[in-house]
Amino acid sequence: TIDEFDMLLTRLRLAELFTPRAGVFQFSEEGRMPCPVLLCDYNERICKTSSIHLGKDEDRNTTLSFFWGSRHSSSGMSHRDMRWAHVDATAGLDRLTLLRLAVKYHLHPLAIDDVIDNRTPTKIDRFSEVKEGLQSTSTGMERFADYYFVSADILSLASSESADPPPRVMIRRSNVSIFVATNIRRDTILTIHQDRPDKSSWLGLWRGDSAESFEVDKRLFNDLHKDMEAEPARRMREHTVDFLLYEILDRIVEQLRPIAEAYAKRLGYMHREPLNAYTQAWLNELDEVQIELVDLARSIRPMQQLVRRLISDGIITTFVRDYFEDIDDALEQMLGDVSQLREMGKTLEEAYQSYCDKSMNTTLFALSMISAVFLPAQFITGLYGMNFVEPDQTPGIPELEMPHGYVYFWSLQFVCLLGASLLAFCLHRSDRISLRRCRVK
Repeated sequence: TIDEFDMLLTRLRLAELFTPRAGVFQFSEEGRMPCPVLLCDYNERICKTSSIHLGKDEDRNTTLSFFWGSRHSSSGMSHRDMRWAHVDATAGLDRLTLLRLAVKYHLHPLAIDDVIDNRTPTKIDRFSEVKEGLQSTSTGMERFADYYFVSADILSLASSESADPPPRVMIRRSNVSIFVATNIRRDTILTIHQDRPDKSSWLGLWRGDSAESFEVDKRLFNDLHKDMEAEPARRMREHTVDFLLYEILDRIVEQLRPIAEAYAKRLGYMHREPLNAYTQAWLNELDEVQIELVDLARSIRPMQQLVRRLISDGIITTFVRDYFEDIDDALEQMLGDVSQLREMGKTLEEAYQSYCDKSMNTTLFALSMISAVFLPAQFITGLYGMNFVEPDQTPGIPELEMPHGYVYFWSLQFVCLLGASLLAFCLHRSDRISLRRCRVK
């Protein structure tokens, strides 16, 4: 039959990936990356987990058992149970393992290219075949005949949340690729977690070589695994893998909240400091914060589009759809928070610019007042410094021949300085009173 021929072809393709120097696809075991895989078979009553070390130095028997054995016979679970396979590729992606998974589950080449590229933005694609359902025969071969592929960026706070004063906000980035079966049973989900440092983002291109790299944050999936094993059973074990997809996306969105709070604390700390204490590093930071917040919003909007498509396309169950609407509300609120943070940053920049302008105006005013005060003295000095003489060679200015002309000159200078100073003081006080009255009104 067609099913048997299709299964035979799948087995031949998979067998080719286990024979390094035979067949069309030949490969070397050198240069492979460690690729641990966590298998979690669960239902509302029980949860069985096992770890498989694939990739570099993998155990051949365990590997063959995973790719060729029946999942139900190996785990002792029934056909009504769910399976979550999580691939930890944060240390690097082992392409041979990925190709084996692609053959085992009949994953689309476009989705595999997106996983290998590791620059795919947050998005969702749906792939379908003619045959319905997840096929499972006595050979133990499985495949996704109808599934959707989700790529989601994971952002988490890298800087300390409790430090005083609040430090510069740093963000870790990673990515998860999710394959979810949409057959009748909806019983299998595959996740691949990869590192995605800042250097791979547009923000990294802006910063250049100064972009920092951080250790990948694995707490999301570690906590999810602990909650999956917790007793009594959590709600995620009572439903299909659609609900597990909700849990993953919801926890990704929850990690955005500490980032927004860290920005709020940092900007609030800057706001409480006097403007004359701002350093050039702070000013550079305020400029970068604006770009970082734009980049943060740029990461949130595709996630919101993804969630809305899951809700509108009807590819998830009606029960889980209400939970995804809650994620949509949280993302909408996060976009509002990011917009508010940008306004806070702009307010600080404008306040400092206003402070600088005021300082400059004050300096110019002081220089102008000094010039105005000494202007009469300069005029008198220039007047008596003219060398006009009469025909008989006597000075043309009578005061120059006075017995006490020098004392007279300085007395006149003092009177002019005193009068100019009093006039400048009165004008300055009048301006301050007028300004105070305008503020009261």
